[in-house]
Amino acid sequence: MPVLIESGNGKGGATGYLNQVPGLSLLADLGAELRGLYVARDVLYAVAGAALYEVSSSYVIVNRGTLLSSSGVVGFAENNTQLAVCDGPNLHVLDLDSHAFSANPANWLGSKRIDVIDGYGVFVEPSSNQFYLSANQDFKTIDPLDFASAEGSTGEIAAHIVKHREAL
Repeated sequence: MPVLIESGNGKGGATGYLNQVPGLSLLADLGAELRGLYVARDVLYAVAGAALYEVSSSYVIVNRGTLLSSSGVVGFAENNTQLAVCDGPNLHVLDLDSHAFSANPANWLGSKRIDVIDGYGVFVEPSSNQFYLSANQDFKTIDPLDFASAEGSTGEIAAHIVKHREAL
């Protein structure tokens, strides 16, 4: 690791030196490309390849489900009882109590990202100006009438985020 000499110059006019640092230790191997990490209820969840893993603080790995896709970045969100994993065309939901795992609930339209506002999942329909919501505290229940359009500007919604309980 490079270190700057703060009190003048070193031997031969050097202004810095390389300091040795400890190496890295392999603590867990998920066996595939890492697509995303998220902490819910003080537990680390990781998506590697097509699998959703739970990684304990002692690095014990438990497979919690298989995703429908095996590449690309995933997004995570949680409500009080569920963890949602979104990869664009697919939504996967893990029940944090029973560990039941499911994919693509009825009325799912796709979304590049997922967020939560007051317990409701917030999604943006791809290639549109519409966003839609899940039921309160239930990512698996989507009413086709719970949608709205972005009216402030024309065109598609490029991205969304929830900040201070407001969808932006």
